[in-house]
Amino acid sequence: MNERERKWAPTLWKALGVGRKVFEDCVVGTGLNAERGREDVRTQVRDAAEGVIQRAKESAEEEDGVSMRLDYIALNWADTLKPVERVDQGGHIGRRPVILSGAIWIGRTRLIDNLILGDDDVDGLLL
Repeated sequence: MNERERKWAPTLWKALGVGRKVFEDCVVGTGLNAERGREDVRTQVRDAAEGVIQRAKESAEEEDGVSMRLDYIALNWADTLKPVERVDQGGHIGRRPVILSGAIWIGRTRLIDNLILGDDDVDGLLL
């Protein structure tokens, strides 16, 4: 990566952080909106993280002429790696943590990162 591209390298980490916040809001909240959030947590997390990346992509291209593109944002069960469809209150079913992961391209470099969520022992630990 060149210097201009390195400036944008933290984008994925920032996007995953926003995704973590949305995940926590969905699984810790109470009431009707929280229940809806738990049912749609994967979409909400992905949309929030993708929004961060899209805004950074536009800025990177405009400010520095740097190309950026999203490869993926995923929310998967840590024990099976199957996609999360619904998360019960507390962030897990029977203490099942989830992995929030993603990849982006900045120029010709692919960056990947992930977080473990919903496990009190390792919440937010970088894999």
